Amino acid sequence: MDDGTDAEQRRRVRQLEEHSYRQVQRDRHRAAAVQDRTAAGHERAARLHERLADLGWGDVEEHRERAGAHREDAEANRDAAGQLGPGDAAGSADDRPDPPAGPRSG
Repeated sequence: MDDGTDAEQRRRVRQLEEHSYRQVQRDRHRAAAVQDRTAAGHERAARLHERLADLGWGDVEEHRERAGAHREDAEANRDAAGQLGPGDAAGSADDRPDPPAGPRSG
């Protein structure tokens, strides 16, 4: 192969790596957002069960237990979101993984 072809292949490899890295970041961001929304849903359910318990509707102890379980689930979802998303509420820029290794040009 001549030098022009090698240079073109290196350029294409770099483009593919960059595209792949950006796609992984988008997927992680989406997954973190899903975890955040799920955590918010568990928090709403926990507040509902607490309110039902406070009002004395139904089995008060059962409502309190369910509220606690929803809060635990919400915390687990927030923890999962924190492990997924760099640079937003789900994580920090320091959590960003190294870009994929590839052939070195030069």
